[in-house]
Amino acid sequence: MYFDHGCAGRLTGMAEATYQVVFNGSLLQDAEPARVREGLARLFKIDAGRVQALFDSAPVVIKAGLDQATASKYRAAMRNVGAQCELRPEADAIPTEAPACAAAAAAETTEFTLAPVGTVLVAFEHVASPAYDLSAYSLAEPGTTLSVQTPTDAPDIDTSQMDLSPVGADLRQ
Repeated sequence: MYFDHGCAGRLTGMAEATYQVVFNGSLLQDAEPARVREGLARLFKIDAGRVQALFDSAPVVIKAGLDQATASKYRAAMRNVGAQCELRPEADAIPTEAPACAAAAAAETTEFTLAPVGTVLVAFEHVASPAYDLSAYSLAEPGTTLSVQTPTDAPDIDTSQMDLSPVGADLRQ
């Protein structure tokens, strides 16, 4: 799970080492879980559901593509609220305009979250069948001809007084 996509500022090539701030779900010794959750909600400006997702999805990359000094500031801020995180060096530099960055930015504007495994996403409701009175109907045996077509005679139309005009004749007479 990627918490903050941090696409801005990533450069092609690797001028200096970059780091990821990774939250592994553990707390500092003597930290109260409720206070840590409140602190993380304040720190990242997220609701309790997203804080719970951080713990459920651990390890979580909180921020990537940071220089060592900035990554250390993130670690210090998380320690201040009682959460333990680690800094991991990134193996490869990420291109400036990665297609994933545009998709991530679009996804970040919507408030989608992942449900825990096994969650029922749609509650099905039983809908009663409509009550139709079908007592006047019956079923025929298979292979039974349901209707018989009676042959009809061609209509007797007298066309003896009609004739055809030659091709190109004026019919407005």
